[in-house]
Amino acid sequence: MPRKKANRAAEEDRAAKSARWRYLIRNPDFVTGLRALASLRHPEEPHIHFGWKEEADFRRKWAVHDLDEVIRALVTNPRTHLESFTDQMSSDPPVVIETERDVYSPDGEADPWPPVTGQAVFIRVDITQPVDMLLPLIERELRAFVKVSDDRLASEPELKQTLSKSAKTRRRLDRVDFQISVFDLAQEGHTFNTIARRVSRSESTVKSAYLRASRNVFDLDPSRSGARRKKDLPLGAFDPDDHARACAVCRLASTFEEMCGPARAFAAQDHVSQRQRLDDPSRRTRRKD
Repeated sequence: MPRKKANRAAEEDRAAKSARWRYLIRNPDFVTGLRALASLRHPEEPHIHFGWKEEADFRRKWAVHDLDEVIRALVTNPRTHLESFTDQMSSDPPVVIETERDVYSPDGEADPWPPVTGQAVFIRVDITQPVDMLLPLIERELRAFVKVSDDRLASEPELKQTLSKSAKTRRRLDRVDFQISVFDLAQEGHTFNTIARRVSRSESTVKSAYLRASRNVFDLDPSRSGARRKKDLPLGAFDPDDHARACAVCRLASTFEEMCGPARAFAAQDHVSQRQRLDDPSRRTRRKD
């Protein structure tokens, strides 16, 4: 059986919640409980609560999410027609994407624990719903979140940086062999010009391949990414292909060390090259007798 489309799944979810609400408001115990909660509100200022625990227990018992507007309406007018809230009750999404800060720091101020990494989000699903309905909604919400760039991420610079890359990047695993070959030749001490002749590619192509390979070689340790990520935020839009062709400094560079600062920072190699570190006598230890 083919998987449902997201729009159809969402429509079925709304229809199911609307139907459940229409059944609930015909249950005398449910309606009596709603009116009891209304009696615990301030009669002139319905937004003021006197029964937080009672409302929480009621929502849990009947598995309903948000009844605030309904209860306020009952305080103002006890004869409120409950069926008029059908559409509102069906608006609670069955799939919600939450950031690490949403989950671990609900007030938006305290430092979350564990620390925000900018590499994860949490998907909250209503498991009372059928799986075949949830799956397309999870995919739709995740794709929409990956493209997000609104104020919600103002306090999530690490996550915003990750999303800005993942939204427009696709893996090119077909280029791995070429990039590694270029990297290895450069580490052996060959200049970009020499490598370009050996692999029959332009120098700019070789340089961009080296930058990408170097980035992957030296940027694989997740424990380092958090400390370095804030410094590298301005490099979020760095494109090695365009840069290797357009940068006046990098066009003239014969080796990685001669490339410009942003290129070296992107490659996560603002230290000496691997070849230099391996050959550095100061790093050799004298064998003990």
